[in-house]
Amino acid sequence: MTERCRHRRFGKRLIAVAAAMILLLTACGSGGDAPAAPSQGAGTAAQQGAAGETGDAGQQASGQETGQQEAQDPADKAQEAIQAGTDTDAGTGADSGSQAQLFPASGPEILTAGKYYYEWDDEMELLLIKGTVESPILSASSAQAYPALEMTLRELRAKTEAEADEFTSEMLETARIESREIPEYFSEYTYDGDVLVRRSDERVLSFATVYAGSMGGAHGFTEYETATLDVNTGKRLHWSEVFTVDGAELMGLIRAKVLEVYPQFEYDAEWMDTQLNRLFLEEPESDEVKWTLDPQGVTFWFAPYDLGAYAAGSPVITFRYDELAGKIGDAYLPVPGRGYFCGVAADYYTEMFDLDGDGLWDEFFFDRTFEPDWPDDYTGLTLNVRYGADGPVDPDSVYDGTAYRECAVEDLYYTGLEVYYVQTADDQRYLYVWIDGINDSSWLYVFRAKGGDPALLGSEDVTFSYEVVNEDTWDGGAFTPTDPNHLPLHSRFDMLSTFSAGRHYSVGRDGLLTSADVFYELSPDTSKNLVLTSVQDLTTDIVDEAGQITEKDHTFPAGETFSIIRTDGDKFIDCLTSDGSIARLYVTYRGWPQEVNGLPAEEVFEMLYYAG
Repeated sequence: MTERCRHRRFGKRLIAVAAAMILLLTACGSGGDAPAAPSQGAGTAAQQGAAGETGDAGQQASGQETGQQEAQDPADKAQEAIQAGTDTDAGTGADSGSQAQLFPASGPEILTAGKYYYEWDDEMELLLIKGTVESPILSASSAQAYPALEMTLRELRAKTEAEADEFTSEMLETARIESREIPEYFSEYTYDGDVLVRRSDERVLSFATVYAGSMGGAHGFTEYETATLDVNTGKRLHWSEVFTVDGAELMGLIRAKVLEVYPQFEYDAEWMDTQLNRLFLEEPESDEVKWTLDPQGVTFWFAPYDLGAYAAGSPVITFRYDELAGKIGDAYLPVPGRGYFCGVAADYYTEMFDLDGDGLWDEFFFDRTFEPDWPDDYTGLTLNVRYGADGPVDPDSVYDGTAYRECAVEDLYYTGLEVYYVQTADDQRYLYVWIDGINDSSWLYVFRAKGGDPALLGSEDVTFSYEVVNEDTWDGGAFTPTDPNHLPLHSRFDMLSTFSAGRHYSVGRDGLLTSADVFYELSPDTSKNLVLTSVQDLTTDIVDEAGQITEKDHTFPAGETFSIIRTDGDKFIDCLTSDGSIARLYVTYRGWPQEVNGLPAEEVFEMLYYAG
């Protein structure tokens, strides 16, 4: 069964990335059963050029090692990798044509912080309400570089969470009443707010928050909030400061675009004019006009009932910048010579971008395949693209089976997804889709959007890095991609323990991730809490900060502590010892039991921490 999903799943990425920081509180020791399926090393994604070729990317790549490689001493193999300046099994971006360079963030680095709502009724034994409301914040380094923007975002976050608290409290009160009056018909209330960073660069930060919820009625509800901020002054920009035309002309442009893009809906002209007049002429100073600056244009967001009946849906319309030539200030156009990530809700409604670079809008959306008995669990994903679309067509009503080109991915098992339109500095265009799998896993699927029919280019076991910006309150958020040259991402490993470690990536010339980093680094908090204690003498190599071996065959006595700080993701982990040296432990983990330096790992260490 296939559907166009009307509700997104929010907040999972924060849990998935931060999981390593709580593993020590919940994981079982190594004395029990081994994990059923130890994850393969990240950075070993299969290179899949044709649409629909999927599978366990890590396992495919891990099977490529030759007998000659296995016969080679692991220490020699690791040292060759360090000297070469790259991972021996980097996997991603292998065909990009050049080694990626590590770029700093261009513009502010954005994190997404979530506040969670969950209320269980013990007496009724049912869930009353659940949801997540997200807000954008700055990383610690960007907060210092952009202090005015930091202040504005914190004020917006406080306002967002206060309003969400009030609304969910009202929902909870109603849910308690209805769950007791009609328990047989009651299903939990939901309320989610998903942040889509549409554009972030050296000029502006522009984002939309898509709110979706349900209170047990005939249908759910959808609302939008938007904000466009000057990144240097922190000022929230009003549409009248960005556009050079007055409200009457802009209102006319919007009215014509809505009727052009949504011809299948019969809008009441008088009602639409009344609403647009109120927004642009009668109350022009208000913030009720919802709009964002995007990589390719300007989007106006209208919720159900804003311009027409509920059946008319949510008219979201975008003007290309060339359509607005002379009508928008040059200072608010995209920065020349840079690339962009743009968060989209293509699993919720039809998105419009020029995917093939011919100057015409192209329309795309995603279908999910699900099992009827498990409506929250999905088993397939299909990208639908209509190139050269004069205006979007509602696929539920007029889809004719020939207008859309499809790319299907089967044999998946996931609960939610996030979609990004990617445009690189050299004008390549892709769709990046992160899916939330089981066991807090997250996989990236990369689709080609330019240069022919849509196709799946490859997949990778990576998720968004999580940063704690306030150690006193553990306040933080998940990294939100905005620049194709700056992507801090994490992967999960099961090497002597389960942990998450990350490195910096960029979008390669083949569309796949590529990295110049040799190591996957653990966060300091994870590292200091992930300490292994040996129960016997252990002979291994000592390395320096750069990873070069400085002493071979050093013997550490029983009782030595090893704090995991980094890994190559394949053959070794580096650990900080009690005397401040860095010990390199060579791990054989593509099977069970794991070995360290040729010895059974469970016989070497007092306790190993694995997540099931």
